[in-house]
Amino acid sequence: MNALGGQTWRCNRGYRKSSETCSAIQVPANGYLTDSFSGAGWECDRGYRVVGESCRVIEVPANGYLSDTSTGPGWKCERGYRATTNSCIAIQVPANGYLAKSTYGSGWQCNRGFRELGNLCVELQPPKNAHLDRSGKDWACNQPYRRDRNRCLLREET
Repeated sequence: MNALGGQTWRCNRGYRKSSETCSAIQVPANGYLTDSFSGAGWECDRGYRVVGESCRVIEVPANGYLSDTSTGPGWKCERGYRATTNSCIAIQVPANGYLAKSTYGSGWQCNRGFRELGNLCVELQPPKNAHLDRSGKDWACNQPYRRDRNRCLLREET
């Protein structure tokens, strides 16, 4: 017990204030003491997570790795794999596609000049007087043409 002046006191590291005494903090296996005066006073080693009053090993699936987040399962999937409840499954990238940076959605995107159609990347076929737009996922009409459904018409045509 450390006196902090006056009638204020706190317990030494490894002990918790309990009424007017200090009781030892019970650190579970695979845990360590923290310097915090609030909370449990202990945390789990890397690769373990708090479950009740113990530290339980985080089961990392094949093609996964430990993550540093305190939320979620405690692991993430390697690039090219997607998390399911307890595993990492390979992302199936279709021809003319590539792995996306995004962790949501299909996990892949189509190359420029191709559009997603189900689980495929199909080539865009711009009509006469058209070109690929900036995104590369659609087309736009050349000037002075305008888009009308799947074709390009001169602006004065109806």
